[in-house]
Amino acid sequence: MFLAIILLAFFITRPFLPALLTGAIIAYLAYPLYKKTSAYVKNKNFLSFLAAVIIILIVAVPFILVIGLVSKEAYSTYTTLSQHNLGANFLKIVCKDENSLSCKAVKSFAGSLPEEDIDYYLQATIKKITGFIIDNA
Repeated sequence: MFLAIILLAFFITRPFLPALLTGAIIAYLAYPLYKKTSAYVKNKNFLSFLAAVIIILIVAVPFILVIGLVSKEAYSTYTTLSQHNLGANFLKIVCKDENSLSCKAVKSFAGSLPEEDIDYYLQATIKKITGFIIDNA
């Protein structure tokens, strides 16, 4: 009976385990900051609040900045590639020299596609990738 209760408790708490483990790791890493600031701040409630704010700022600010930059870059890349019509010019860019290995590889890949419109596939791939980055950011 005791084993069944422990098993049920595990299944109930299983969705929360990643958050609990992450919290335990952050608490372990933030404890030295808490100890150093405890010499300056005597109120433990305010000290805990201050330590939490500092940790959130240390983690959140760089994360938000990086996500913002990545989404801007993805959007600007998509608009630049769309404006320059990379799909139509792709074979011209890659196949400057008809005997080059890259030109032969691209032409054989384009020949294996159901439609030989490499422009469509390239534009669709670029759109999906940049859309995924922007949506998830």
